[in-house]
Amino acid sequence: MSASFYRIFICSKYAKSRFVRGLSTVISTVILTFTLLIIVLSTSAFVTEVFSFQQENAEFKQAKYVMLTLASSINDVAYTPYSSNYVKTGFKSAMPQLVDTGGTIQILVNDNSIATIPIRKIVIQGGRRVDASEENLVGVDDLLVADISTPLSRVYVNRNDRAEVVLDYSRVRCVYLGTLTFYDSNQTYNIVEIVAVNLSFGTIRAYKEAVFSVQNTGITVSQIQASGNFTIHVVSPNREEEVSLTGLGGNATYPTLVNLQLINIQVSLLGGG
Repeated sequence: MSASFYRIFICSKYAKSRFVRGLSTVISTVILTFTLLIIVLSTSAFVTEVFSFQQENAEFKQAKYVMLTLASSINDVAYTPYSSNYVKTGFKSAMPQLVDTGGTIQILVNDNSIATIPIRKIVIQGGRRVDASEENLVGVDDLLVADISTPLSRVYVNRNDRAEVVLDYSRVRCVYLGTLTFYDSNQTYNIVEIVAVNLSFGTIRAYKEAVFSVQNTGITVSQIQASGNFTIHVVSPNREEEVSLTGLGGNATYPTLVNLQLINIQVSLLGGG
C-alpha cells in the first residue's frame, strides 16, 4: 500500500475519534443538565409543599381563633334583642360554611313537647395538608346543661376527610332559680328556666374571604306550669338526656313555673373586603 493511503486512513481514524469524543461531551452535558433540572424541580416542589403545609396549618390555627371569637360575638348579643355583631375572616385554603344538618333537638316536659329546634352548625374546613387531631376548644358535648356557667356554645376540632373547626349550639340549659311566692294567693312556685339558641342562616354569599354577620332577631318567651317531680327531656337524633325537678334542686311539693327562652340568632356569610 502507498504512503498516501496510510495518511488518509490515519486522518480518517483521528477525525472519527474526535467526533466520538465530541458526541460524548454533548451527551454528558445533556445528561448533567437533565439531572440538574430534575434536582431543581424536585427541590422547588418540596419547598412549595413545605410552604403550603405551613400556610395551611397557620390558617387553621387562625380559624380556631375566628370560631372562638364568633362564639363570643354570639354570646354578646344573645340577651340583647335586635343587636348585631361582625367577625371578619380572610383565608386562602380554609373554607367557612354554614351547615344545616337536617336534624332537630326536641325539648319535652314529661311527655309534652314544648319546643323543636333545628340543628345547625358553623364550620371552617381546613386545607388538605392540615395536621390537626380532634379536640374540644370550649363548651361541652352534653345535650343538657344544668348550670349557668357552662356555655351553650361548643367549639371543637373534628376530622372527616379534612380537619375542620365546628361551632354548634346543640344543647339546652335547664336551671333551677329558686321559689317565688305570690302574696295575693299565698302560693309558692318553683321557678325553672330553660334556655336554648335557635340558630338560623341568612345570606350566604362568600366562602374564602368573608364576614360573619351575627344578629339577634328576638327572644321567644313562653311559660308552662308543671306539678310534682316532673322530668325535662332533651332529645336529638342519636341520643337523649333528662333531668328531674329534684335533680335540679327544686321542691316537688310546690307547683313549678317553667319559663322557656328561645334565643333566635341569625348568622350570615357575606363577601369580605
